[in-house]
Amino acid sequence: MATGFFTVGEDQESGLGRITLNSPDQLNVMPHQARFELQSEIERLGREQWMRVLIIDAAGEKAFSAGVDIAELGELRPWDVSRLAELMSAPERIPQPVIAAIDGHCYGGPLEMCLACDFRIVTTRASLGLPEVRLGQMPGSGGGQRLLRLIGMTRAKFMVMTGKRIDGRTAEAWGIATVCVEPDQLDQEVGRFAKELAGMAPRALEMIKRSLNLGGDASLGAALEMEGKMYATLKTTGDYQEGIASWREKRPPTFKGE
Repeated sequence: MATGFFTVGEDQESGLGRITLNSPDQLNVMPHQARFELQSEIERLGREQWMRVLIIDAAGEKAFSAGVDIAELGELRPWDVSRLAELMSAPERIPQPVIAAIDGHCYGGPLEMCLACDFRIVTTRASLGLPEVRLGQMPGSGGGQRLLRLIGMTRAKFMVMTGKRIDGRTAEAWGIATVCVEPDQLDQEVGRFAKELAGMAPRALEMIKRSLNLGGDASLGAALEMEGKMYATLKTTGDYQEGIASWREKRPPTFKGE
């Protein structure tokens, strides 16, 4: 059953897809069923040839999402929650860059989904946290492991083991956020950055995303070997030929994803 928790926008001319969490009256608290629907929609958009960049944002000024429905979560069986990391990892799996635009509260599972995105643009009034320990639990959607890789052991343990929140400026300083802006600049910054990414060669972005995501868990030797093979593969693409031609002709390139 559809939850109606989010809306989807498709700007095929500019190559931008957008998923907007759309329950601002409930601080965009995420129902359990919405996790499955978000995974399905993110993966569907990831298969669209026209889409160059996906933006995930939220309606309202108070919260990207204040978390998941705790009452509902308490009723789920252990088996029901065993796939949470798989569901919330969908942004990481699609080939296109994914930008999370975060304003206000962003806690628990929704933050874990944002950590699976490639970029996080936050505002100065953003508040980020993984408060599960205060319920006798731990992050179950990949948040702890991604924080460990993003910000290191000391800061990851601080956030996960205390459940404390950090603001947007701290998130930027620690490397969780790509950039922190004032709230009235969020839409402009996200749009500017998405447009910049949409103008890049799609196959190159796909290879870069995949090589970095996989390389983080590989030995340096294996990662270098993989990177070299991906580099060689990109030399066979039409976009690479266009990039070289545009450089020689001193003009902006026009990449087609070929």
